[in-house]
Amino acid sequence: MHLVGVASILVNARQPTAVIAAGLLHSAYLGRGRKGSRINRIHRMQIAEPLGQKVEEIIYAYSNRNWSVHDFRDLGDNPPLTTDDRQLYLIKLADIHEEFLDAGYLYQPGKKLLRDEDTNKSWLQDVGKRISTLGYESWAQEFQLAVDSNKGNILDAIRGKASSSCIQAAGLSDSHLKNRLIRWLARVEFSF
Repeated sequence: MHLVGVASILVNARQPTAVIAAGLLHSAYLGRGRKGSRINRIHRMQIAEPLGQKVEEIIYAYSNRNWSVHDFRDLGDNPPLTTDDRQLYLIKLADIHEEFLDAGYLYQPGKKLLRDEDTNKSWLQDVGKRISTLGYESWAQEFQLAVDSNKGNILDAIRGKASSSCIQAAGLSDSHLKNRLIRWLARVEFSF
């Protein structure tokens, strides 16, 4: 399951509990208008009440971020990333990495950030570099291994030749599954 995989990568990177919880629910606002005030305030409260304001704010900021390949190219640390920006990057990097652990990118060939929209070329080497520049050398190596083990399939996905089918949990819609995760997390003891 993609969401659990993203959270697991963040656990491996020893991130704070709030970042791990936000990683687990990083796509909670997808399909709900996503941008700014169009995300229903009631929906935001449904996440903030059981999980806390900090987790909800991270998810909200992640959902409102317009990611592009330029976020990963030649960044250096000039200017240095704020703590909040760094957390968003780590969630995005874990999201991308998880797609290559189970070849999930094959089921979403049009997924943003799999390819450079301008050149239609892979930019995955930039992701590995970004993980490394953030201080996670072993994570960067694991990411490269996942990418290397999928090299043949990646070209098909970049060219849009991969399957466009989507795998879902049997009998559960995405929103139903997310709501169950939120309820489950509400019963778990967190200290944010």
